Amino acid sequence: MNLPSIPTDNLYKFCAVSGVVLLLFGATFPVQKLFDTQNNLDQVRTEEQILSLQIADLQEDFHRVNSDLETLQKDTTAAEANPRAADLPSLRARSTTAGTTINAVKKQSRQLALINVRQQGNFEHLKHLIQRLWLYVAAAAIFMLGGLQLAFFGFRCWYYRVQKPADDLLQRQIRESSS
Repeated sequence: MNLPSIPTDNLYKFCAVSGVVLLLFGATFPVQKLFDTQNNLDQVRTEEQILSLQIADLQEDFHRVNSDLETLQKDTTAAEANPRAADLPSLRARSTTAGTTINAVKKQSRQLALINVRQQGNFEHLKHLIQRLWLYVAAAAIFMLGGLQLAFFGFRCWYYRVQKPADDLLQRQIRESSS
């Protein structure tokens, strides 16, 4: 009893195509991961620079308002010593306004400090991702080698076990029909 051979043609083609897909995946995945990580790192660095500028501006505003407040307090003290000073209520109002401004600057400074801590955490996370990038490269090498072997196996088996015998059979049939 002759059993027909199982159709291995599609199996070999599947191995070959799967190997090519693994090869391409192994080549593109770490590059894409590297680009994404680099883009995130650039974004965090840009935000860090913006935050540094905002903190510097805020410190400058704080020092300016603080010196204005000290000047106003001196003027108020001098005006209180002179009971005839007509601008004493105006100086007190300006001093209160400056104190409110300092409190607002302090509040904004605390918010920027929290944002700065969050940004530093993001930066550290990205540094760890970059340090682990060798893992992606190793995985890519494994995928590429595995894909190359699978593609080589699939194409070789398909050619030598399926295509070449089919070509030989076709050549014999052509010779027999022509003779």
